[in-house]
Amino acid sequence: MPDSSSATPPPATPDQALERLVIGNQRFRSGDSAPRDEQAEVATTSAAQQPFATVLACVDSRVTPQRIFDQGLGDIVGVRVAGNTVSDAVLASLEFACEALGTPCLVVLGHTRCGAVARVTEGGQVGHQPGPTDKLRRAVDATSSVDGGASAHDEFTDEVARKNVELTVADIRDESPVLAALEQQGGLLITGALYDVATGAVVFLP
Repeated sequence: MPDSSSATPPPATPDQALERLVIGNQRFRSGDSAPRDEQAEVATTSAAQQPFATVLACVDSRVTPQRIFDQGLGDIVGVRVAGNTVSDAVLASLEFACEALGTPCLVVLGHTRCGAVARVTEGGQVGHQPGPTDKLRRAVDATSSVDGGASAHDEFTDEVARKNVELTVADIRDESPVLAALEQQGGLLITGALYDVATGAVVFLP
């Protein structure tokens, strides 16, 4: 029996892992989530784990990777931080998940209507530690402004969230030789995605 909470074996390649995330989100959006025996999942994963994906997501309560990708216990390693930005601790966690646990897919998952992003676009900060705020300000500076009222501000916030995902993917490759090497060797896919809190859809970025 595979050491995974799912009935099927975990994906063996990055492309297969990404496809499983895509299909899982389609189920989530359609309201046709896979039936799960939670107690059986606990029993199956009690001795060890074999996750197939690592997701760096925001702390937003609406963005729970296991739910929006319709996966169970032991399937996804979730690393969550306000604004889905990287730090030394976050990079170490991603490296552990991808190298030691062997997840072949690493997704940086931003989302629309992000409160952390909105706060920084308005000149505020995320908590009292400078790291996330500095990273998000960089994304703000790299995004073209949008003229208009409240709807334009929401559009700008979402564009900053998208740019932040792109910059975070680049940070991971630049700051982690371990993850960059795994990707170059073909054993890891590092990609970005944006979750729409209004529709439940995840769009993977090119």
